[in-house]
Order: sequence, then C-alpha cells, then structure tokens
Amino acid sequence: MQPPTLVNRHPPQPEVSVIIALPDHLGLAIACVESVVREQTCSRDRFEVIVVTDGSDPALDSRVKELLGPGDRMICHATTNLHLLYNLGAREAKGTLLFITEPHCIAEPECLEELVNFFATHDDDGASCRSVSIHPPNGWARMEERFHETYLRMFSRQDDWRKVHLRGFAIYRDIYLQEGGFEHTFGRFSEWVLAARLHSRGRQLGYAARAAVRHPFTTTSRQLFASVRDFTRGECAYRAISPVEYCERYFGHAPEWAQREAIRPSIARSAFRASWRSLWQSALGRGGCSMVRAQVKALCQLLPVAFLGPRWRLFGAAWSLRTAIARSTVWRFNDRKLYRAYCDVYDRMVRYSRIEFIAEHLASNAPDPPEAFAYRLSGVQEEWLVGFHAVERWEDEAFRWSGPVSLVRLRVPKGAYDVMIETRSLRQAPVPLCLGLFFNRHKVSSSSLQWNDGLLSFRIDSFMFEQSPEQRLILTCNPLRPWKVGVPDRRELGLPTFSIAFTRTVEAVSDGDQRPSSTFRQMRFDSLFSKGRKS
Repeated sequence: MQPPTLVNRHPPQPEVSVIIALPDHLGLAIACVESVVREQTCSRDRFEVIVVTDGSDPALDSRVKELLGPGDRMICHATTNLHLLYNLGAREAKGTLLFITEPHCIAEPECLEELVNFFATHDDDGASCRSVSIHPPNGWARMEERFHETYLRMFSRQDDWRKVHLRGFAIYRDIYLQEGGFEHTFGRFSEWVLAARLHSRGRQLGYAARAAVRHPFTTTSRQLFASVRDFTRGECAYRAISPVEYCERYFGHAPEWAQREAIRPSIARSAFRASWRSLWQSALGRGGCSMVRAQVKALCQLLPVAFLGPRWRLFGAAWSLRTAIARSTVWRFNDRKLYRAYCDVYDRMVRYSRIEFIAEHLASNAPDPPEAFAYRLSGVQEEWLVGFHAVERWEDEAFRWSGPVSLVRLRVPKGAYDVMIETRSLRQAPVPLCLGLFFNRHKVSSSSLQWNDGLLSFRIDSFMFEQSPEQRLILTCNPLRPWKVGVPDRRELGLPTFSIAFTRTVEAVSDGDQRPSSTFRQMRFDSLFSKGRKS
C-alpha cells in the first residue's frame, strides 16, 4: 500500500515580487500586467505580482484582477500618492527581490529572468534595468527620449548612485524595508531620496542592462511639466529639512533655492538701499565703470521684488517658461535646434517650480538667525545669506564668493564692535576691488576700512543697530567676470569670504559717535520705502 501523499500547505516563497501601482497608467495598464503575468520566460511559480490601486477606476481594477494568478494579489488604498502605494505593496510582498515598475511600462519577455540571473552573479543590493522607448509619436517625445538616453549613460555608470527609478528597479526586500522605502511625502523626488540614502549607507546599486522594459515618452509640454513640477517641489521640500552639505553632495547646488531669501521684500529693500548708495558714490568718481554696471544691474533686479515680492519672480519665471515653449514650437522641424530648445524648457520648468514652492512656503516665514559673534560662511545656513555663491574650497579651507550685492543676516547683541572679515587675499586680479560696506541702514566709512594680510577690519557702533533682533551686513563691490579672461566660469565674483567675527570694544565718544547726516537723496529714498519696513 502506497503511503499517503502529503499536501504542501506552505508553498515555497517566490523569488521575485513584481509591484505595479495602477495610477498614471496612460492607458497601458492591461498591456503592462499581461507582459508580466503571461509573457515572461521566467517560470510562473518563481514570481508573484502585486497590483496596488487607489480604487478610482473600478472597471479597470476588475479587468486587471482577472489577469492575476492564484498567488497574486490586488491591494486597494485610497490615496493620490503613487509612492505610498509602492510602499504598501512592498510590505505585503513575499519575494526575496522586489521589482518595482510603472503601469505604463511593458516588460520584455526576458526581463524577470535576466534580473534573477543578475543578482545571482552580482553582489549588488539593488539594480535598475534598461528602459527601451516605445516608438515616439512626435518630435517632443523624440527629444525626451534623447534627453533620457543622455542621462542614462551617466546613471548606468558603476560609480553613479542615481539608479532608483520607477520604470524598473529591483532591490532585496529586506534592504528596502530596513532603509525605510520611499519617503512618499516628497513625491517623485522620493526616488532620489532613497537612492542617496542607500548610497550614503554603503549600499551598492548596479545596472542590469539585459533586463529591459519599454516605456512611452511624454508628447506635450503640459505632460512634462506635471512630472518636472512634482519632482522639483519634492526636492525643495526635502532641502528645507535636510543639511545643506548632504543635499549639495547628492543633488547639487540649486541657485533658486540657495537665494530663496532674496525674494523677501524687506531683504530686497535692504539690498536695494545699499546698492543705490554704492551706485551714486561710483558715479561720483569713487568707483569704476564695472561698479556702476554691476549696481545698475542689481538695482533692476531688486526693485520689482522690493515692491511686489515673490509675485514678480514668479511672473518672470512663468514668462520665461512660456517663451521657451514657444521657441520649441518654432524649431519642431529641426531636431538639432529642437533638442536645445527642449533642454531650455526643462531647465525653466525646474526654475519656475522652485520659485513657486519658495513663494508659497518660505517667503513669509523666516526663522530668526541664531545669536553668535563669529560666522564661518561655509557653515552658515542658506537662510541667512543672500547673494553669495555655493561653498567651495581653497587650500582645504571652505569659503563663499560674494556677488555684486550680498547680504548676511546676523543676530548680535547691541553694542560697539570691531568686525573682521577673513578673505585670505584670494582676490588677486587686475581689476581693483571697489567695496561698499553697510550695517543695516548705515554705511561704514571707507576711511575706516583696514586691510591686513587677507583680513578686512572695520568698526560698528551701537547706533547702527536696528530695534529688531536681526541685523544685516551688506557688501557691494565691482565683480570679477572670469569668462572675460578665458576662465569657463559665468559667475560674477565679488569678495571671497571665509568668516566674519565680531569683537566687543569700547563705545566711541565725541565725533566718533556722531551719526552721519542724511543727504536729501537718502531722505527721499528712506521715505519711499518707509511703508514696507515691517515686512
């Protein structure tokens, strides 16, 4: 008599869990699920499919559910956040590997088999797969395909960390959960947040070139803008709560974000006032033509913001974006010029989205700077700086270049101080430095400035302080233009600034304590802006 056959009530765990979130399917949801469920060369018992839906299209959900096998699942959760759905799917997955893909991507038949083979022969913790274009229907889609291929060549390098993207990304499930998965509050930018976190913690990401999905590209600027805007706003939200050094290491320098305080009307008025007075002194023969040009340019940029605040910058960014889109329409029959126009449109979409986020979230609430007597500019938060360039290094020392008009927000107790700015005599160019220094509304006398071995020192007195805790030190100067001497740098460089230190001293007496009298021109200027001083 044959012994009874025991039924395995606990089938082996699948090797791969394929997670597909249905929103944003672009009409390809059925083809996407079929390409995984029915067309893979990988044995069906080696993978499971988890479809996560927001429940907004019950008819589509029913059609997709009919395609799933007995070991597959559909999870419904009402949310508009795509990355939250992927996190829910990852928590329910049983496979050793997670393969995350978009609902408008069609997996090639060998995709899962090649992914399994890749991880069997590599020590990587995760890997992105190759993305193949579905035939672009128009010139705009062709430009996006070319744009994507350009960046894919960088992302696919072994030393590049940017390998997390929804088109096709595989990672060991335990690592994904240990590292927290997608921080879904940052939208599409959460993919880069996860990629940077994995890299910063020593996780190795590879590129599985033999595993591929086919992906459609956007056909209109409106579709592209929705994607870029979501990514960029997530980037700004992440930068707002993360260390500057970490963000610039992984995500680079974002000029609009670094200069976000410049759209505050009160900041713009302070900078405008200093630039105006420097312009008049330069015009009266105390500076050069380069100083006049620099201050006129600064005044033209500051004046609209001083009156209109963020709305002016947002209007300018929107107008610039519309102009770029119109230019791309003109060159739609010339792929070489159209690609340049496309890249320009992309950059201006990013700029507009950053300014929009700043105007909504940061333009009206700025925390007061911390009280201190010494400020090393490489460590000062970007909120306290306006007009300075990104941190760079010289002889292992970090510093920032100022611009034609730069402002430092400070919090120093009221009193008399000797102030010292460390420059290391780094500006050694044929163009002589013409410098203006202002503490709040008061100009520091040029005769009191002292240079000594890379140190600029001057004195401020208690009458120069404002009633509010925040004080402002403003620098104006004629900038260096490196490109004029053959250096490939398009920045306007002012004063190299390593640190600013305040040392208490005895209050001046007699004529040293007399406040400078205002000229008729300065009185008119102060009255012009008196209504907005509380901003």
